[in-house]
Amino acid sequence: MLYTDEFLEKLRMEGDPVLDRIIDELFKNSQVGSVNDLLKQLMHNDQEYPKELPDTIEFWLKNTAYCPEGVDLTRIRNATKLFQEHGIAITFLLATSSLVNCYAARKGVKVLTFSYRLGQNAYRRIAETG
Repeated sequence: MLYTDEFLEKLRMEGDPVLDRIIDELFKNSQVGSVNDLLKQLMHNDQEYPKELPDTIEFWLKNTAYCPEGVDLTRIRNATKLFQEHGIAITFLLATSSLVNCYAARKGVKVLTFSYRLGQNAYRRIAETG
């Protein structure tokens, strides 16, 4: 697949309507911090959801708990095994590549320029990007 600027620009405007509504509700009710804390408690797929978790998020988690039909589970297992064996190198390469690509991209650099974040505290900004 060829990732043209036009194709990527279209994707930048695309969201997930269900999650967008849930996130809007969390911000409206000032629940973002508390929900983030609750979600950090989830460590295993078969774990019970915290009772304090809003119903909308619990329903979304349950509805998206399984891979869609047609997903090649053997391919996912192979990719998992590859990452388990070479995860540190893969992460290092992706992080390095993404930093170069992000800071060389015109749109991303504009944001950094206007916000003064790279000029005022470059180490922190690079860590945040990483």
